[in-house]
Amino acid sequence: MAIYNDELRDLIQRFKYGGDLRLGQAFGRLMAGHLQRFPELRSYKLIIPIPLHPETASERSFNQALILAQEIADKRHMKIAKDVLHRLPGSALQHTLTAWQRKQGLAGEFYLKNPGPVKGKKVLLIDDIMTTGSTLSEAARVLLRAGAKGVAGFTLAVGISEKDGY
Repeated sequence: MAIYNDELRDLIQRFKYGGDLRLGQAFGRLMAGHLQRFPELRSYKLIIPIPLHPETASERSFNQALILAQEIADKRHMKIAKDVLHRLPGSALQHTLTAWQRKQGLAGEFYLKNPGPVKGKKVLLIDDIMTTGSTLSEAARVLLRAGAKGVAGFTLAVGISEKDGY
């Protein structure tokens, strides 16, 4: 992954892979402040963090999207639903795939055990980095099929990958 600003990339990696949760909390507060720049998102009252891949969850003691989402929910007085969206085990890790493989491989990756919390709600999906948008797109598809009134994605950064031809 390449992010245009090397310092920002290093800080995000320190948070995501180095476990610097205070840095993640600071990023979440920064994201919360930037939400006010998007008036169309004011009606979104439910936050759902993108869940970790089950293999990653067993290796890491935290979900970086959840850390960001908790700060945003706290600062913007929004409700967070952290155990609504789930990922199926056995799928490939996203960072190992090309853009084309990500688009092909995410169908059916997410599921809801209980659609009740999203029915009729506008949902703000939170993730740390968006590269192809496939993760957010597939999660949004699942939430909309479950009855969400609307879904928007909000990420800390947009990454580009040399292996995807960018």
